[in-house]
Amino acid sequence: MKTSSLTLAAALGALIAVTAAAAPQAATMRLVVDPERKSLEKSGWTYIGMADGALVYMRDAVPGSSGPARRVLTAYERLTPQDREGFAVRSVQSLGEFDCQNGRSRVLHETFYSQASLKGDKLAAPDTAEPEWNEAIEGSVGILRIAFACRERPIA
Repeated sequence: MKTSSLTLAAALGALIAVTAAAAPQAATMRLVVDPERKSLEKSGWTYIGMADGALVYMRDAVPGSSGPARRVLTAYERLTPQDREGFAVRSVQSLGEFDCQNGRSRVLHETFYSQASLKGDKLAAPDTAEPEWNEAIEGSVGILRIAFACRERPIA
């Protein structure tokens, strides 16, 4: 679903409002601000919220990049380890490409870490030759990610 001219703050506020209004048993993505656990901010990451048991941070991969798509890094720091092919994952860094004009994104590369804060043993996911584009779904962390990536450009 396409969105028009969202800022990161507006997207966060709208998502929190939707989450608060949802019934407790609803299978809705929960996203809350957790100001006490911003450990990666010390390394230049911007904390954008929490989703599915992971703190979510972002930063520009190529600051000031131009063109129709923007490359942005996302870091997920899991509150509890998650198994990935027998590897206990505590944090993940992904390189995403965001199409601001069409409100969609795709993951170009992911690296999984055994410890929090992108530390410890690494497991790199194999890169797909041409990863698929995914539209940002209203009420998901994808909306916040695209709002961050496209904050200097209106989303069509």
